[in-house]
Order: sequence, then C-alpha cells, then structure tokens
Amino acid sequence: MCTRSILCAGILLTAAALANAQQRLTIEPTATRTWQQMQDHEAELRAAGRADEPRDIPEGKRPAPKAVGFSRARGAAQPPGAAVRQPTPPGQRDDCCVGGSNTPPLTTNFQGLADNNAAIPPDTMGAVGPRHVMTMLNTQVHIQDRDGNSLGAPVSLNAFWSGLSFIFTFDPKVYFDPLSRRWFAVVDSDAFRASSSVLFAISDTDDPTGAWRFYQIDADPLNQTWADYPSVGFNNDWIVISQNMFSNFGSSYAGVKMWAIRKASALAGGPIQVQSFEVGFDIAPPPPDPNSVFGFTMLPCLTYDADEPNLYIVDNFYLDTDVTPNQPLIRLSRLVQDGIGLRWEPLPGSSLAGTGLFETPLLFSFFQPDAAQRDGGPVATNDPRVLSAVYRNGHIWLSHTGGLPATGSANRTSIFWYRLNPGGMPAPVVDANVIDSGPGISNYFPSLAVNCGNDFCIGFSRSSSMIYVQAMYAVRLGSDATEFVQLGSLKSGESAYFKTFSGSENRWGDYSATMVDPVDDRSFWTLQQYAAQRVGPNPNDSRWGVWWGYLPTLNGNLPVINVQPAPQAVCLGEAISLSVNASAGGALEYQWTRDGIDLTDDERVSGATGPNLTISPAIEADAGAYRCRVTRIDLDLCTLSNTVPVGTISPATVTNLTGPYQACAAAESVPVSGTVNNAIASFWTTTGDGSFASPSSPTTDYIPGPADRVNGTVDLTLTAVSTPPCSREVSVTTTLTLRPILEAVDAGGPYVLCDDAASIVITGTAANAGGVTWRSSGDGGFGNASVLSTTYTPGANDRRLGRIELTLAATPIPPCLGAASDTATVSILASPSFSVSPTDQTVCEGETVQLVALTSGRPAPTFQWLRDGQPLSNSSSISGANGATLTITPVTANDAGSYSLRLTNPCGTRETSMMLNVRRAPRTTAPRRDLTRCIGDSVTLEADIDGTEPLTWVWTRNGQAIGGGSQPRLTLTGLTAADTGLYAVRASNACGNMVRDVAVLTVARPEVCDPTLGFQGCPPDLVLAATSAAGATVQFAPPTVVPSSPNVVLSASHPPGSVFPIGDTQVTFSVTDTTTGLTRECTFKISVLAPGSNAPPQGPPPPPIVPPPPGGTQPGQGQNNPPTGPNPPSTPSPGPACFGVGVVDGAALAATASMLALVSWRRRRGRSAQCND
Repeated sequence: MCTRSILCAGILLTAAALANAQQRLTIEPTATRTWQQMQDHEAELRAAGRADEPRDIPEGKRPAPKAVGFSRARGAAQPPGAAVRQPTPPGQRDDCCVGGSNTPPLTTNFQGLADNNAAIPPDTMGAVGPRHVMTMLNTQVHIQDRDGNSLGAPVSLNAFWSGLSFIFTFDPKVYFDPLSRRWFAVVDSDAFRASSSVLFAISDTDDPTGAWRFYQIDADPLNQTWADYPSVGFNNDWIVISQNMFSNFGSSYAGVKMWAIRKASALAGGPIQVQSFEVGFDIAPPPPDPNSVFGFTMLPCLTYDADEPNLYIVDNFYLDTDVTPNQPLIRLSRLVQDGIGLRWEPLPGSSLAGTGLFETPLLFSFFQPDAAQRDGGPVATNDPRVLSAVYRNGHIWLSHTGGLPATGSANRTSIFWYRLNPGGMPAPVVDANVIDSGPGISNYFPSLAVNCGNDFCIGFSRSSSMIYVQAMYAVRLGSDATEFVQLGSLKSGESAYFKTFSGSENRWGDYSATMVDPVDDRSFWTLQQYAAQRVGPNPNDSRWGVWWGYLPTLNGNLPVINVQPAPQAVCLGEAISLSVNASAGGALEYQWTRDGIDLTDDERVSGATGPNLTISPAIEADAGAYRCRVTRIDLDLCTLSNTVPVGTISPATVTNLTGPYQACAAAESVPVSGTVNNAIASFWTTTGDGSFASPSSPTTDYIPGPADRVNGTVDLTLTAVSTPPCSREVSVTTTLTLRPILEAVDAGGPYVLCDDAASIVITGTAANAGGVTWRSSGDGGFGNASVLSTTYTPGANDRRLGRIELTLAATPIPPCLGAASDTATVSILASPSFSVSPTDQTVCEGETVQLVALTSGRPAPTFQWLRDGQPLSNSSSISGANGATLTITPVTANDAGSYSLRLTNPCGTRETSMMLNVRRAPRTTAPRRDLTRCIGDSVTLEADIDGTEPLTWVWTRNGQAIGGGSQPRLTLTGLTAADTGLYAVRASNACGNMVRDVAVLTVARPEVCDPTLGFQGCPPDLVLAATSAAGATVQFAPPTVVPSSPNVVLSASHPPGSVFPIGDTQVTFSVTDTTTGLTRECTFKISVLAPGSNAPPQGPPPPPIVPPPPGGTQPGQGQNNPPTGPNPPSTPSPGPACFGVGVVDGAALAATASMLALVSWRRRRGRSAQCND
C-alpha cells in the first residue's frame, strides 16, 4: 500500500530527495515523417493484413480521493513564494480585445471520424489551425480543411507514430499552439510493460500535412511503472506532460511523473531539452509532515498569455474530512523558472500551509454515477478529475464532473466550472457554477476554451433514459452573469450505445476537445463524441462518432485578420517585410508596433500605418516583437494580429587566422586556427590532397596528403557561413609550407631462408634519409649494416628458433626531427622429409587399409596422396587424402595400384611410393540354371566365379564331392539317370570362399526325349558389304520348328531386320519344349564387310534334306533317313534316331545384299554323340 512518503515503486523519499527528484535529459529525434508518408505506411499495413485488432484501451486503477484534515489546519503560516501576476481587467489588456455581443450560432459542423470498431473508448481529441482541422483518436488520425474536406485517407494511430519503437499506442493528445504557430502531439505506449514510453511529435510548420519530428521518452528507466493518461499544458517557454504512473506488477497507483520540454529546443528541430520530475516530486509539505499530500491527474494549464512566466497546474482528488458532507478541495501548484530550469511548488497562500489547497464553493459527490441512456445500459462517466484547464487573461479556467446530489445517492453526473485568480489565495474562486440538466440527465467529459474577451465554451456529452448519447456545447459570454450558460446541441445521438469488447464496462470519452480559433482568437471549435447508428443486433455492433462544430466570431463588427504576419530573422543590412490581410464591413486603418511602441515612417521605415511594413536596411535595434492593430474606423473596433518575433542577424566574419604555417613534412598534422563570428557554420578547404581533422571547426589540425608532401606548399582557406537569412560566405586564405620529410621507410620482406642456404640478401627503402642502420633480434650478422641492401647470415640460435626480426632504422635529413623504422621478418624454413615412409601392403577387398607416414618440415608440409600418379581426394571411402595417414574403407579392386605421398612446403617437395595389392574373394552374379538332358548326352557346367588367383575348386552333386572336379569347368559325358541332381561348386582363396549352386541337372528317360524336336531349314551363313559405318540391316527367314505345338517355343539371339556391325556375328535360334525342358539350337553366321570390300562369289546352293516318306519310320524308332540329292551328306552311324530333319529352300531366303553364301546347318547336340554336327 502506498503512503505519503513511500511510493508504490518502493522508493523511500526524504524531504531533500523530494526537492531534487528531477533530471535533465537530451532526447534526439527518432524519425521525421510527413502526412503522405504516414498514409503510405498505413496502406502497406493494410496490404499486409496488419490492420488494428479491436482493443479496450488500457486504464490504470484510479485511487480514492485523498482525505485531508483541512479545517483544523486553517490559519497555518504561509511560506514565501514567487510573485503571482495579478489579472488585468477586461478592456485594459489591450485596446482591441472585447467580449462577444451575442451567443454564437453553430454554423460549420461535420464529422471528424467514424467508429471503425478498433478501440474503446476513442479518447476524443482534436485541434484546429489556421487552415486545417486535425482529429486524433485511439483508432485513427484524420486531417481535414476547415470546411471538413478530407486531406487524405485517415491513418491508424500506430501508423501516425510508426517512426518510433513501441507495441501499441493509446491516450492521444494533439494541440495547435498559437504562440509558436506549431502543432504538437503526445501519446502513451505499451501499458503494463517495461517498454512504456511517452511519445512526442512536433510539426515543422503550421501545416500538419508537412513534416513532423518524433521523439521517444522512456517513461521509467527502472522499468517498474508505466505511464497513463497524459495531461498536457504549455506556455511561451515550456511544453509540460504530466502522467499518472502505475506499477507494472498489479497496476497499483504510484504517483505523478512530469516532463517539461523546453519549447525553443523543440521548435529548433534538433534534440529536445527535457526536465523530468520523478514520482513523488509533488508530495507537499515534505514528509513527515502529517498534512503532506500528493496528486492524481495533475493537469498543466494551456497558457495563452504570452507574458505569463509561470505554468500553473491543477488537481482535485482531495476531500476535507473535517466537515459533513465532505468538502471537495482543489490544489493549485506551478512551475517556476529557476536558473536554467524549472522548480515545482504549491501555490503560496493556502490555509493549509505548503499544500496549495483551497475549498471549492460547489459541492458534489466523488462517486459519480454512470450515465443513463435511452434503450441501453449505463455509460461510464469515469471520475471527477480535472479534465480541462486554461490560463487566459490572468485567470485559471477549469472544468470537471461530479455526482449530484452531493449527499445521499447521486443520480446524475454534472459539469462544474471555475474561474480562479491565482493571486487570490486562499480563496481564489472568482466565478464558479454547475451545468446541471436535472435528475436522471447526465453531462460528462467536458472540455473548455476561453477567448480573449473572457467568453468561454464547454463541449460535452449528454444522455438520459430518454436521450441517446448526444454531443453538446455550452457558451457563456464574458459579460454574462455567472449563472448564465447557453446550451446548444452539436450532434444528436442516433441509437443506444453499448460496447465492451472483452471487458465489462461500457466506456465513453475519456475526454473531449474544445479550443479558440487561432485565426481570430474569438471563435470556438469543439469536437465531441455521440452515439451513432448501430450496424447490427450483436453486442459489439454499437458505433460512436466524433463531430466538429464551429461557433464563429462572437462580435461580427470586428475586423477579421485573414493572413497573419510571419516571424522572421533578417540579416543586418537587408530588409524586414511584414504583412497582414484583413477584412471588415467598413474602412480599415493599420498601426504597426514594435515591443508595444507605435512605429512611424522615416528614411528606413515605410508602411507603418498600412498592411505592409518594410524596414530597410535593418539594424540591430530593429529586432523585437511586432504586431499590427487593425481598426474599423466607423465603429472604432480593432483586432490585433499575432505578435511575431523579428530578429536581426549579423553577417559572418573571419579574423585571427594564424599563418603562414611552416612544418616538417614528417608531421602527421599541423595545427591551424582562426576565429569566426556570426556564423551558423564554418569549414576549411585546401588546394592540396590533405584533410582536416574537424573541417567544420575554426580550430583544427590539417593532415597533409601525399601530394602536399611532394609539392611542399598548399593553400588553406577558412570560410564562415552567415546565419540565415544572411546568405553571405566570408573566406580567408593562408599558406602551409612543408619541408622535406623522411618517408617510405620499408625493411622489405618478409624474407624466407631455407635451411640449406648460408645467408640471405635483404633490401630496404628509405626516401630522404640521412642515414640507415640494420638491427637484428637474433644472433646473426650483416654484411654491412649501414646500407639499404646487404646480406644477413643467421646464427645458430636464429636457425634453432626459425624466425628473427630485422629492423631498418632511418634518421631524417635536418632540419626535420625524429626517426623512422620498419621491421621485417626472416623465416628460416626446413625442407620436408620422411621420418617413416609408408610400406607396400596386400589386403583383401572389403577390408580397411591405412597408409601411414611420419614427416617433418618447417613450416609443416602439406600432404597429397596419389594413386598411379593421379591426386586423390576425400570421398565416401577415402579419408586423409591431404593428411599423413590415408585410410581406405572398404578397399575394392579398383583401389589397387602404386601409391605415393607428396610433401610440399616453401623449401621444396619430397615424395615416396609404395604398392597396394588388393585380393578379391570369390564371387559371382550368375544365376542357377536348370538343365534337362537325355540319357547318353554330354553336358558342361561352368563355375562362373571370379576372384584373385590362386583359387581352389571343389564340385559336388547333391552335396557329395565329385572326383576330378578341381577346375572351374565340369564336363559330364554319357549321362545316366544317376547324374540327375543339384550341382554346386566351392571356390576358395586367401580372402575367403563361396559355394554356388550351378545347376539342377535332370537326365530324362528315353521315352521322355522327343526325337522330332528340331528345325526345318536353318538359314545359311551370309556375307555382305556394309551400307554404312554402323554396318548393315539384314533380313532373313527364320527356320520352321517341329513339331508344331503350343508347348514348342522359338527364340532368336538376333531377329530378322537387326542391324549387324562390321565383322562376324553368330545368330542362334533356339527351340524349347516347355513340358520337358529339352532345347535344340540352330546356328549360322552373318559376315558384314567394310564398305568398298568385295563379297566372295556365291557358292552352290545347299543340297535338299528329304523328310521321311509318308508311312515310313516314325520318329523315336532309332533310325535316320539320309537326304537325297547331288551331294548327299554322310550317313550317321547307327544309333537313336536324329531329329530336326527338313529341306532348306535357299531361293526363299532374302537379304539386303542379294548374296547367298554357303549354307551351314547345325543342330544342337541330340540324345547321343551321333547327333553332333
């Protein structure tokens, strides 16, 4: 729980600490942006789908009113304080400011922004300038002209502040300052977070669509509290921001923190000078005084009296508990100029000494009720904190809300306003009244403005059970009685409003905006919130809107100044030009004043009584505050223009330029200096190629360039730039002479000496040297240490260390002083060598092999392994290709070869070689074959296993070794049924062994062997010439197979129409009986000769082969039928019947070369040897 002396942040403040709880800061601008850039950024956000999500604006927990025993302490001693300026009665402030003659009508009115459903509440805030109207809400920012025309699409509040670093922004405030003619804005960021900041922006001109400069102030560098609800005020010298600070942990109230920005620094556009008042600065009287109090929502006044030095602050969360009902109290305090900064103090004269508290004449309940509305639930009206405070015409004007009746149960919220004389303590109230619409009708969130004639306007919201929430205004003329206030409706409510998003409170406000028109200082503008038409039946379909209203000049007979004079600074000797543009219903006269004294025309001044004033040539005495009084002659009514400062600027001068300068060219820099006066900037230039250490400083160093040192002389010029608006530049030139310098001392190197060399030649350079000397860090010796090029012979220790440094020292040629030196290194290297060389190795395929060498050398040599003379590189199986150990895993036959290791360093290359032999274990990829042969046939089985010799072989049938089977080929002749079985072979060598199942051999019984299986007509051998480099395409007729059966299949190694290459190609036709597995083959040869070769002559056609006659011996009866014809073939010996007999019709064969060769008919081995070819 917070006490008066212990802040919620946990800091115990003594009285001395409270008096000095402030800091001075310099804040650099973080960004500069124009209205167009903000709109572009908003478009980028929307294109990226990053529009603001609906959010409930953060709100700190409001503390209870502070209980004060005020009545018991009356009459306490009053401490001394700074003087209070007494207000000047109306009519004596100047001879033009008069109050209104009647209640102003509402003329121009238009919407500022509609509800985009992005935030509640909107925190209604806006400002009006000479040509623009600006609306700034929690949702969006909108700039319009004074007729309501939009000057570009609205942007989100975050987009307006996008040049700064934050997570989200809230609680915006924006103002047009008529004293400086600038816009400025304030917003908070990052509630409940350590990154909480106060953001400040100021426009470069009175046009808010131009450039703005943005600044970011860390709300709490200790990251314990966050800033909420900015209260903003200003005077001619300061812009003050007050914040309620809440703990980041639980959001309990910590106190008020305040920042004062020196307005001149903000207007300059560079860094702003800020004075911060830390939490607890306002505890007064200091603890342990039992009457000490501290504030909540301390509101600095918007100060429009340019000559008021103090900046007053108002807060009202206090109750006198000595009376019943409790008496509300208001505290007045102020910021007083104290040296270069400000000092805060309670306003002197309070009945409770040192507190600044006084009693209000109006009673109200601090526990004000929420406002009723038509067709809807209650609308939050917040609390009675001061919402608006203005210092005008020597008085403080303020407004707040409170509950009525003051005793019992309050049934409505009403608006209370006051006019205070700060010099009237302890009873400063001059006027006070309440805007009360009666039971059940609430008025809330007021904002107040006062013009130069003490007319005031209050804008606010109103609702009841019979009224939708509507926008209202109230006007009281300076000449009216205290109790008279004229009410008017700005914008009627359109439907019930209830929207909470994820919260429970139907929030409204949290404030509104009302201001005096800066064009005439009499008319009023107000921006108020109203309940707009709902968009649907859902809970959050309610909509609000904000509406601008303009109440024009209260006295229509006054001259109106349409164009105000502009501040200016003039160069001495040039012209001052000031102008106003005014209009009225009658003739006008003009009078220009400087510092309040009327000007008259003379030899330098013209237009003193006209709209355009000219003073030329300007002198220093012309500087001052200028103003024009415009008078309507027939009614003797006048209007004063804005007071504008005019400054005179002296042109720049350059004096006291020392020189001409002389220096040794060895100097790195030469001091040069001069004096500049009345200059906004100065800069050095040179005719040489050197540079200045600080070219914009009148006192700096010149750093000669290489050409300067060669040429020997260079001109140096100091130029002063007059302060704008003076446009003159003044320059003075002097000469720098550089004497010969010692330069380019270089010891050469680095040098490298191999261990087999006795000495090394070293060569240095040194320009303009008077003498040179070589020195060594080692124990070697120089041939001649006093010349630039000599020899160096390393000593024993040099060779042991391997590195020494040689220094070349050079002395300059007089008169230059100082010497120069340079150091080079000599590295003594050792040639690469092998301590242990790799040796020959023989390994089995699949193993891991390492080839290892031990080496030496300085520097350590690089490694490169080679195989058969080709460099190796690391891969999935090779590592260490560039190291002393080469590893190969797994080794394959391809890795066998001659390996060498090459060592290299700057002293040479060494190489050694060895052999790697790789043995291959037995292996095969051949599949098992299933064979069927007839009894009496022969068969040859191939092992089809390869591996490194020597290999040993063991053949088995059905697992039993076969005698004589010790070779990779097994031939069986005269097959019998006993030869049927699984044939396997075991191959072994030094790297392993393997067993392969070669074939399953089936020896068929005689009744199974089909003697008719074979061919009729095997094609003859062909010889033909190639038709291209690829060979020739050959067509031929395939043989006819017998018997004709679906179980008999013909296949060919080369089908007809294949392309045959140059050379001999064997063509094989195979016929297989799929039921028995028996196979017969027919083979012939095709020879393709190279192009241009002559084919051999055609031989005689082959003899016909006659098939058995009808009714003759049937196949399978053991008899062959010999062919008949001119050249019958030999008759085979008796035995089983051969098969495949038929006639070959040579004329039926077709070949692309049209040549026939000898027929070679061949049958595959039959049941017995007699069937062989």
